[in-house]
Amino acid sequence: MKILHTLTSLGILTCIALQIWTIKQIDCGHRAQASIFPDRPRAAGDSSQKQTARGKYDVVEGTVTHIFTAMRDASRFVAYQVEWNGQQVIVSDSLAGSHLKLGDTIKFMVSNTKIDRPGLQKVDTISFTIM
Repeated sequence: MKILHTLTSLGILTCIALQIWTIKQIDCGHRAQASIFPDRPRAAGDSSQKQTARGKYDVVEGTVTHIFTAMRDASRFVAYQVEWNGQQVIVSDSLAGSHLKLGDTIKFMVSNTKIDRPGLQKVDTISFTIM
């Protein structure tokens, strides 16, 4: 159990560090180049084809209204439904280290990611991750 708690904490810290790094890059005027969509070839030095990524996050709390779980062998999945901004959303626990009950308060990160992809559809996503 201690190992699982340590891994959960490490995963959360990694997510936070990545979000802070992304924000700092934006705050410093840098635009991070995203290469997660390699479906368009890029010519060397052609700035018109650069993809850029931006992100921000908030940490909020909500009340658990539904619990989603699944097991396969010894592997576990868990996510929680909560109300956020008048909408029902699913908060993921990627490391499945939590054991909340209905009515419990959950602290989670709301992450926005925007990726500009010249010539392609822009990506503008939101995700919810347990803290």
